[in-house]
Amino acid sequence: MLIYQNTDFYFFRKPNWLASTFGKERSFLDYIFGDQINFPKHYLDYKDLDNGLLEYISQQIQYLEIIKQSDQKTEIIQDLINVFWNDKEFGLLNRLDNDTWWLLYFAKTLAVYDDYKNKQNQNLLQKFYIAQVNGNPFFKIDDKEILIDYPIMHHKFAQDRMICLANLSDISKWDWKQHLVSTKISLLNFDKSSNISTLLVSISKWIRHQIRVHLHSIWCPIIWDKIYSNQKTIDFLHLWSVWFR
Repeated sequence: MLIYQNTDFYFFRKPNWLASTFGKERSFLDYIFGDQINFPKHYLDYKDLDNGLLEYISQQIQYLEIIKQSDQKTEIIQDLINVFWNDKEFGLLNRLDNDTWWLLYFAKTLAVYDDYKNKQNQNLLQKFYIAQVNGNPFFKIDDKEILIDYPIMHHKFAQDRMICLANLSDISKWDWKQHLVSTKISLLNFDKSSNISTLLVSISKWIRHQIRVHLHSIWCPIIWDKIYSNQKTIDFLHLWSVWFR
C-alpha cells in the first residue's frame, strides 16, 4: 500500500470502502499498524483512474518531487510506530471518507507533523482531488474555474450527512453551526455521450463531506454518491485524493 515517499512524507494508497483511522470498524490504520494482516480481497478489487488521468497525476507528482518507493514497507511502518504510536495516528495527516480512494499521507518526523498541522490551522495548505460527476458545471459559463463557497452545516436530522446553505427552503434541516469553507473546481474532461465530467478539485480548509455536498449543491453530484445523489447502485464513489501542496 506504500506507493511514494519524499524527504518529509510517506504516501499510502487507501482502498475503497475502508475507514482511514480508528473507530467502530477495522480501519486502514488497524490493518497497516495493528496486526498487519492482509487486506480482504474485496478491498483491493477496485477500479482505477484511466490512463489519461493517471498521466496527469503523474506529472503533478513529479512536480512535487515525490519518488516511487515500495520496497521498504515493513521498515517504514516500524519507523512510524516508533515515532508516533497511535496517539497521533502514526503520523497520519489527512482522513478520507470510507468510499474515497487514493492517497493518505504520513509525516516522517514529529517536526514535520507539527509544521503541517500549524500550516493546516492557518489554511496555508491545498488538497487536490479528482472527481467524476453527473453533468457539466461549466455548461453555460466560460470560466475555467468555479468557486463554490456555500456554508456547510451538519444535517439536523440525519447523522450520516451534511447540508449546504444554498437552498433556503431546507432551513428546517440545518444545524446552526456554519462551516465557512470553499471548493474550487476546474474541468479536465467532459464526455458528452455519458454526460460525465471529470473535475480537478482543490480545497484549503475542509469539513466532512465538503466536496460531495458542494458538488451536489450545483446539481452535479459525484457518480454513485449514495448520500447526495439519487443513484442507489452499489458502486465506488468517483472521488480520488491525489496530492497536496
